[in-house]
Order: sequence, then C-alpha cells, then structure tokens
Amino acid sequence: MEIRTARRDELEAIGRLTFEGFGHALPGARQPDAQRRQLLLDAAGRAAQGDLLVADRRPHGEVPTSSTPVREQPALIGTASLLRPGARLTRQARTGEAELRLLAVLPEARGTGAGWSLMSEALRRARAWGVQALVLDTGPTNFTSQRLYHRLGFERRLERETKPASNGWPLAVFVYDFASTDPLLVRLARPEDFGDAAALWAQSPTADDSAAAHALARLAHEHELWVVEHRTTGRLVGAVLTHRPVLRQKKTASPAPLLTSHPRPVVVADVPDRLSVSTRIEAHLEWLRQVRDLLPFRA
Repeated sequence: MEIRTARRDELEAIGRLTFEGFGHALPGARQPDAQRRQLLLDAAGRAAQGDLLVADRRPHGEVPTSSTPVREQPALIGTASLLRPGARLTRQARTGEAELRLLAVLPEARGTGAGWSLMSEALRRARAWGVQALVLDTGPTNFTSQRLYHRLGFERRLERETKPASNGWPLAVFVYDFASTDPLLVRLARPEDFGDAAALWAQSPTADDSAAAHALARLAHEHELWVVEHRTTGRLVGAVLTHRPVLRQKKTASPAPLLTSHPRPVVVADVPDRLSVSTRIEAHLEWLRQVRDLLPFRA
C-alpha cells in the first residue's frame, strides 16, 4: 500500500470514495444533506487547499490476492484531506495549525491499515510544513476513530469542543501538538507496545514473556490499554487498563466503572520520576471520567 498525493485524473473517483467511505452508499444508509454531500464529493476543492492524500493498494500494478475479480476492486481504498493553516475548509484549526478532515476508508477495506497509514503520512507532512499542531474532529460517539487518534498520540481537548455535530452534540476535537514541552504522553497502546507493557506488570524492564504479551493484547482488545510514554526516549513508564466507553441507556443510569477488574489495573515503572508518572495517570483517569460524563445517552 502506498500513501501519496492524489492525481488530477483521480479527483472524481476520490469524491465517490469519500462518499462511500462515510457509509452513505450502503443499503438503507442515512443520506447527508446537500451541503455535506457537496463537501464529500468535491475532492478538487479539498485538493486546492492542501494535500489530498490517497491510499493506493496497487501502487505498482500488483494483482490483489482475493476471490473478487481485479476489475471490481478499486485501487484507491482511502483518502484524507490535509488542509493548510487558514484554508477555507478548516473548522477547528487556529493560527499556525493544520487540519485533517474527511478521513475515509471504503467499508470493504476496513482493517487493512489504510486509516493508520493515511494518518501517519498526514502527521509527517504537517510536521514538515512547520506548523505548531495538527487538529481534527470526529463525532462524540465515533469510538473506533477516536481509538485510532489516541493510538497515534493525538490528545483530545475538551475546552475546544464548541461546534456541534449533526446530532447536536459537540464534535470531539483532537490535537497533535508538535511543539509540546510536556515530557510525558498518555496514549492508547499499539500492538508493538504489548511486550514492553507486559514487562511493566512483571516489574522487569528486560522481561520477554510472549505469553504475557499475548494475554495483554487480548485485554487491550477487550478494553483500553493506556500507556505513559516519555516523549524524548519513547520508553513506556506506566500503564492503565480501563473499560471501553459505552452509552448509558438513560440519564438516571450510573456511569460504568472506569477501571477494569484486573488485579492491578494501574502499573508504574521504577523510574526516578515515578511520582510524576503516577500523578499523570491519576489526572488521565479524572479526564476520562469527564469524557464519559459528556457522552450522549442512548436514544
């Protein structure tokens, strides 16, 4: 798979891809209003305001290994619009910030890593532009996309969430701050983190227990495994297992428990700044409680 800038002769197809990637072409799908539909289909307009990225699964003409005939498999399976500071289509970016909008992957291509690859390339290009941050928004209950952003290292900024989605609830705003001076980053674990995170629970920085890593990977799939990372070294110095967010059935329902029933849901490495790591985990848990309290109730 290759992530590249869209070509002019692909713009019409990318507009359709964006429309389909948001699920509007599925049977019985809710249709966007006229303004939203125009935004989705207008790939040329987005390309003029920054970098229009595409995920091409056949960059060199490879034949995909699938029972589906090649002619029925589109080469372009995902797209994202990376908008420069001040572009007309930005809606969350402030001065000196780039914005990413309309990340879309075809329904049949979900799970291929296209979304991760598009986001990673967008971060690389935005950093190369010299902007202070890359910002994006998503629906408040779009937990799948939110987990992707949290794994990449984006941080959600509740204080910036003032613009409503189509359902009236505020859009969730995520920021990747290239200029951050905070030495610690709390993010969701990635598959390559499971071994190091398992070693934290084993209290041995050199532990190499594949069984423990596999068990932790299973827990991370069922719940949410947050890790504390030193920004400069990339070392994991803490972790916490929390339940995934769920919508409450009614306003009188009590919030779901935050921590899992794991015997030790929180672990901190034996490092000189252990207290700072513990404090950061506690602050993150309090932040998560605020986020969960803001979730809309199930209709």
